[in-house]
Amino acid sequence: MITRLTLIPTSEKILLGGIVLGLIALLVGKYVLGIKQNLVDAFAIVVPLSIGIQRIGCFLNGCCFGKPTSLPWSVQYPVNSLPHYFHYKAGLIGSNLVSLHIHPVQLYEMAGAFLVAYLVFKSRKYWKANGSLFVFSLLLFCFARFLTEFFRDNLAHAIGGEMVGIFNQIQWTMLIATILLSFILLYREKVMVLKFQPYLQSAPIEIKYGLLVFLSEALLIWTLRNWFSPSELIAVLLTFFISSVIIFFWILKEIASSKTKVIYACLLVLPLLITGQTIPQIKSDSTLVVKTKKISFGLATGSFESSGSVANGTTADGCTQYETEYFKQKYTVGGAGYSVKNEYPERKYEVNYGLNMYLGQNSEMLKVNGSKSTDYLFGVNPFLKFDANWIGIGGGVHVGNLFYPKNSKDYKYVSDLGTGLKDSPFYPQAYFRFGPKRIVYIDYHLADQFVTPFPGFYQELGLGTGLGSKNGTNIRGGLILLPREDVVYRYLSAYLPVSKTFSLEPMLVLSDQAITQFSLGFHYNFSSTTHLRKPKER
Repeated sequence: MITRLTLIPTSEKILLGGIVLGLIALLVGKYVLGIKQNLVDAFAIVVPLSIGIQRIGCFLNGCCFGKPTSLPWSVQYPVNSLPHYFHYKAGLIGSNLVSLHIHPVQLYEMAGAFLVAYLVFKSRKYWKANGSLFVFSLLLFCFARFLTEFFRDNLAHAIGGEMVGIFNQIQWTMLIATILLSFILLYREKVMVLKFQPYLQSAPIEIKYGLLVFLSEALLIWTLRNWFSPSELIAVLLTFFISSVIIFFWILKEIASSKTKVIYACLLVLPLLITGQTIPQIKSDSTLVVKTKKISFGLATGSFESSGSVANGTTADGCTQYETEYFKQKYTVGGAGYSVKNEYPERKYEVNYGLNMYLGQNSEMLKVNGSKSTDYLFGVNPFLKFDANWIGIGGGVHVGNLFYPKNSKDYKYVSDLGTGLKDSPFYPQAYFRFGPKRIVYIDYHLADQFVTPFPGFYQELGLGTGLGSKNGTNIRGGLILLPREDVVYRYLSAYLPVSKTFSLEPMLVLSDQAITQFSLGFHYNFSSTTHLRKPKER
């Protein structure tokens, strides 16, 4: 453990252990961070709901299986499932390709967990002491688990399936926990509620301290990555990413009037890059893999026009009268990114994932009077793309202070024409391609452009070709879909490998034969490895 910096791998992990240790971690974190508000009751409904959802996976996988039964809703499992393995090993099914008929006990527990969540929700107003709602939730779940154990096969337990008298170890644990939690609940409601004092407001956590904690968590996840199974690690990383989005908006809210908020927000990239190195790789048959790591830098600048109309009354003959305003946008944005490309030559596809970030400003002018306004534009963009021979698909999300032109629908909900841009803290990213990339293809990009798709590149529809090249050369052109009916914006872009390590990505946007927008990306492949991936021996 000391030399490898990892805990000993184990498969004997159970849901109850996660709940107990998770609760302890919550209370410790609450104490360390000085949080005085009631937190545990927030999990009273979330915990049983998440357990119920998890049991769907258990049912499909065949783990935590039930005892044999002849009931009409019984289920059977095929070869290579745990029920079939244990039934075959016990000589109960011979050479049959399916297991015995068994109870779908995972669905029983799912129904019990959902019922617990419903009862907790309906009774939430009756509990007076802080924490009582969560205690009530645990009490109900323990009792529901005690009942479902009667239908579960004892062989389906990682631990706790041994019989002790009339119940197994899990049932005794659940029964004792139900009794203890009942006394705790009564005590809290009868005694502690009389001493109840409202929680004081927590002292605000400093931004620097919060980022330090967040970075420490990232390092801990990376250090202990080998202790988690791939599915566990994906769950950890998903939770970590969601928390990073919450912290991002917390930073913007806490220091909304300071320009340093951009610096603090961008510092979130470091923990995300660290945890990105822990993404589990899919294990399969021996496969040739070419893994390339790349850093990117670039600049985007340009100007474009947009317009909008709102109804401002009716004419003498009863027709709707509209007011129209024309806007001119000018922007300059710089950006950087980190990405990883895994190529599978034998299977003829590749997977790209990474993170981009950008920062700049946009100036908007009302053409009617020449008045101007300037706003900062910044964002963070994690993404994932899959490209096969004939099809490509991908997606991601942009988080930050984002701007893009309004369309006609947006003006239906405003009474003035103060701006031609719409701002948003989130924007989805999407990519779709059809056709062989080396020959000819059509594609669509939604907020999918390096250095940045905002404000002028946010929708692209085009036709491209790789000119038959195998080194990644690519040229495409088409339309920028900006909401201005009387102006057509055409674009031409390329991906040009200068050498094995250095590439350029220029893009031009033309309107009436004049260049109105321009971007240039520089890509450097700082690491490229080729290896044969083999499955682990069992």
